Amino acid sequence: MLLLALDTATPAGSVALLEDERLLAARYFDAGLHHSECLFVEMASAFKAAGREPAAVEAVAVTIGPGSFTGLRIGLSAAKGFCLALDAALVPVPTLEVLAARLPFSRLPVLALLDARRGEVYAGLYDTAGGPPQRLQGPRADELPAIFADWVSGPVVCTGDGASAHADVLSQWPGAAMAPPHCRRPDAAAVAWLGLRRFQAGQVADLEAMEPEYLRTPSYRRIDAGL
Repeated sequence: MLLLALDTATPAGSVALLEDERLLAARYFDAGLHHSECLFVEMASAFKAAGREPAAVEAVAVTIGPGSFTGLRIGLSAAKGFCLALDAALVPVPTLEVLAARLPFSRLPVLALLDARRGEVYAGLYDTAGGPPQRLQGPRADELPAIFADWVSGPVVCTGDGASAHADVLSQWPGAAMAPPHCRRPDAAAVAWLGLRRFQAGQVADLEAMEPEYLRTPSYRRIDAGL
């Protein structure tokens, strides 16, 4: 089966095509606050590179949050429109789980962090020792010291742009290791991997009812800023 994966949860977006656990194509773009200008162009490029037609897609996996309010709305709207037009299944995948999935088989718990601004992060703690992430804590929006105080009692590997943004705070915590820079962003290929597992398990969403999972109530000012 052919699965299309989309990630627009952060300024660095991506698109991937997965066919029977084989990654056919992956496209990446740094859109800032302009996902809508890049997403469909990159989708078309991915189909062309893979030599596949959109009509062959059976499921669309998409990050549903937390993340950029604007980016999440654009990605989910695109996924819904695609599913509606081609009668494909919609498979929502949490953004923090996607971050953790970029560090499979880690001997340490993975603390996935997205920068939530205002001195806070979106956080989730995962066990990836067996490969796919298993949630231990979260998701949660809070200040990083409070998250460490409540969740972390030993060595942990931190990933995501929240880890990068708060590297000075993390440096004060013994045992807090940083993931390599290339692993600290969501990736549509990881979305596809997790999305396929969810699709096979029957974890598909209702097109009308599915909404982004922001974790915080957006204000008008912050929506306009794309945060």
